[in-house]
Amino acid sequence: MFRRKRILIWLVVAGMIAFCFGIYELLLLRFETGDIYPRYSTFRADPLGTKAFYQALRELPDLSVSRNYVPLKKLRARPGVSLLFIGVTNTEAFAHDRPTTQDQTKSSENNTDEDTIVGFIARGGRLIVAQSPSPDKTNSSHTNMTSSLNELGEKFGFRLGGSFSGVNSDSNYRSAVRDDPLMKTEKKISWHTNFFFDELADEWRKIYSQNGKPVIIERNYKNGSIVVCTDSFFLSNEAMRFERNPQLLAWLLGDSHEIVFDESHLGVALRPGIATLARKYRLGGLLAVLMLLAGLFIWRSAISFLPRDTERICQLSGQEVEGRDSASGLLNLLRKSVHPQKILPVCLQEWIRSSVSDSAAYRKVQKEVQAVMESPEAKSRKHKDKVTAYRRICQIISERKW
Repeated sequence: MFRRKRILIWLVVAGMIAFCFGIYELLLLRFETGDIYPRYSTFRADPLGTKAFYQALRELPDLSVSRNYVPLKKLRARPGVSLLFIGVTNTEAFAHDRPTTQDQTKSSENNTDEDTIVGFIARGGRLIVAQSPSPDKTNSSHTNMTSSLNELGEKFGFRLGGSFSGVNSDSNYRSAVRDDPLMKTEKKISWHTNFFFDELADEWRKIYSQNGKPVIIERNYKNGSIVVCTDSFFLSNEAMRFERNPQLLAWLLGDSHEIVFDESHLGVALRPGIATLARKYRLGGLLAVLMLLAGLFIWRSAISFLPRDTERICQLSGQEVEGRDSASGLLNLLRKSVHPQKILPVCLQEWIRSSVSDSAAYRKVQKEVQAVMESPEAKSRKHKDKVTAYRRICQIISERKW
């Protein structure tokens, strides 16, 4: 019964281990492909992600590449940094960078930049903003989709025009042509949106146009610069596989020695918690030890390593316990202490030692018993033969009187 129970416990443990391993492999597969992340995230390895561009830049020497999960107000602005907002779709893409009332008061007192976007560029950063070529399913209206870039345009002098209509199939994809013939970039690239820029301020420079309407523009602002694109496809994994534009990408990043891909506008934000603190302070080993101790405690509580005290259990439950006499105790003692093949010699030795008689009759009985001990029955390994020899010895001793 106990053996079957132990086997059942090990089967349950093995099943739990197999289940946990399957869940781990499933989650690992999802995280490797990255389809749980938003479109144009650097964590996605499918055609809709930008992981290929991110990983390729990381392979370049003397170039620091990282991801940003926090609002720009927490990101240190400094010269030589390019910040990429890829796949901008929703109206709240730059909402976390709007100055609060407290920030505005502090800005007016210190006479600094009015918000973090402008402040990042003014301090020497290069801001690169690329709109998604397809609408966000959670916010698909045209007004909402364009207000994010129009909000940026109010600060720097441009307006976004066009719509998402007419770009639902490959046959409707158009080409964007380079405006400046002296630029060392591709003359023509495929373009996957109908959006364009209008009402540009004089500081803007047209880089690429589609049907005479600018789709990539650039301007300098104080110590930095800003680039705005109406499409993000040329940065995607699919474009890196089939339509690479290395010269355009090199121009896009400029002379920056540090590249930062923003993930917070896609919803991949850093929310500090216990797990974040554990990773930050490298407490993974401590947590593993605590889990191991908890598992050992549960194991110790569930399984006893001591034999069951049957009599004690019966007494506590009110059941009767069968008693044992002295003969049963002697029998158990002999079974544990004397080998079955040596039982007759040990009995003979104890009989001789306990006897006090020294008569001729006693010596004669002793010789007869010794003769039985030399017989084949006494030396046999069969249990039945030894019983026969023992009975003959008992008969000899009981018939003689001395």
